[in-house]
Amino acid sequence: MIDWEAELKRRLRALYAIALDFMSKEEARALFCSITKRGRGKRGPARTLNPPPSKEAERKRRAREPRIEFENERPLTEADIERMDQHFLDRLNSIGDKK
Repeated sequence: MIDWEAELKRRLRALYAIALDFMSKEEARALFCSITKRGRGKRGPARTLNPPPSKEAERKRRAREPRIEFENERPLTEADIERMDQHFLDRLNSIGDKK
């Protein structure tokens, strides 16, 4: 049986190495990593310009929103990995076309 997570990590490392040939380290990192701390400066939390909504307002907003049920995570298949590889290459080509 193939360990899909290990295979995905191996392929991502190879694609990251290819990306470093075409772009700077910062651009490659932005392509591969999501920015989780957007809004934070070097020190302290992000500024909040508006006060947070009250608990009652938040409860009413959640009641209005439709319920979303997430399907259980399924293991990666080889087709998924190939699709993700192609998506990455398409993104990489679109970045190269912009320069």
